[in-house]
Amino acid sequence: MKFANDRLYTCNGDGWDGALPACVQVLQNDGWNVYSDESISALTGLKYQDLLALDIAPNDPEHLFVGARNGLYEFKNGKLVKYYNSSNSPLEPFDGKNKEYVLTTGVKFDDEGNLWVLNSQTPNRSLLCLNAKGEWTLYDKAELMKLNDGGFKNKSLGFLGKMMIDSRGLMWFTNANWTLPSLYCYNFSTDEIKGYTKFVNEDGLTVDILSGVNDVKEDRNKNIWIATTNGPLELTASEISHGGETFTQVKVPRNDGTDYADYLLSGVDITCIAIDGADRKWFGTNSSGVYLIGADNITQIEHFTKENSPLLSNRVESIAINDKTGTVYFGTDNGLCSYEGDATTPAVDMSKDDVYAYPNPVKPDYTGLITIVGLSFDADVKIVTSNGTLVNQGRSNGGTYTWDGHDLKGRKVASGVYMVLTAKKDGSKGVVSKIAIVK
Repeated sequence: MKFANDRLYTCNGDGWDGALPACVQVLQNDGWNVYSDESISALTGLKYQDLLALDIAPNDPEHLFVGARNGLYEFKNGKLVKYYNSSNSPLEPFDGKNKEYVLTTGVKFDDEGNLWVLNSQTPNRSLLCLNAKGEWTLYDKAELMKLNDGGFKNKSLGFLGKMMIDSRGLMWFTNANWTLPSLYCYNFSTDEIKGYTKFVNEDGLTVDILSGVNDVKEDRNKNIWIATTNGPLELTASEISHGGETFTQVKVPRNDGTDYADYLLSGVDITCIAIDGADRKWFGTNSSGVYLIGADNITQIEHFTKENSPLLSNRVESIAINDKTGTVYFGTDNGLCSYEGDATTPAVDMSKDDVYAYPNPVKPDYTGLITIVGLSFDADVKIVTSNGTLVNQGRSNGGTYTWDGHDLKGRKVASGVYMVLTAKKDGSKGVVSKIAIVK
């Protein structure tokens, strides 16, 4: 799943067992556009199933590329416009001939509109690029040709994917296959690739990863986080800049009177990661639901499971966030559900036009939270009466602050106009907005 252009884009597939009918679905304004066109198989002469990755063209929300078990599909306005496999592109089948297994496991547009593609389990291919003119360039790397198991020899790795371009302009991706759990960083300017195949933590201990690196994301501080079968690992911005390979397993103090600590979610099989506007980490798991960890990387804010929440399953396969509203989407093996989160992407500077509260006015029958948006990161927020009495204060989650309409003593506030006073994290003045409450 990916959230972009005020839309949630999803595709479905497995890649291993197969036989999952293919479908691209796009959610916009509470309505779905479903790309499940049965004629695609008739057009290609191959099975239309097991979609594994998707990305959206930078300047056209209707233009999608979708990687699948048997090649690459290009869509415009909900319709298939081109299909790529070994017959019309450099993409290769795993055995050089079976067109049902042209494993296209990663797709990612760069800022210039070039589409980068990962081709797994092939004799010769690994990393490719398709430009806007329809021209292919090969960037096959020896570092990615290390699949040597079960009859495979020197093929591209088993399940390359989860492509992400960070704030430095580096492209990251993973190998989610047990034969060589690994993380890769590709530098566009130097055409160099760096592989991380051994995961040693800050204590000098090797972290055992059994079945692959499942996801990779960047936080607000330019640190790289990866999802593994043995919990999340962090590669700090400092370590990256110095070419280091030591991963951090965040230590969570036990707070039991001892100096002992435990590694964050150690032993938990993490399947996916999303990072919200407040720099909080959402970790989806294989069998334990979803964890929300605070920006300090220590505090567990939420742990949603099927048993304690409306989460549809404890197996969470993908997470996407609407950074404008804070809504968090969970893709599970039992369907899609969402959570109305309270963290949005922060503004660089607060302006009177962008900082506002809703609902406003707050009517007598409203019992939910009052939400203030358009704030800068970790902004200081104070809510006062018209005569200056403080009734609530705190700091924003990313660009959002919520208030339950109660004062500092937990009492519902009276009817009136309340002033929202804001300041940036460094103490510089923000803006003032108003909330009208009607009883």
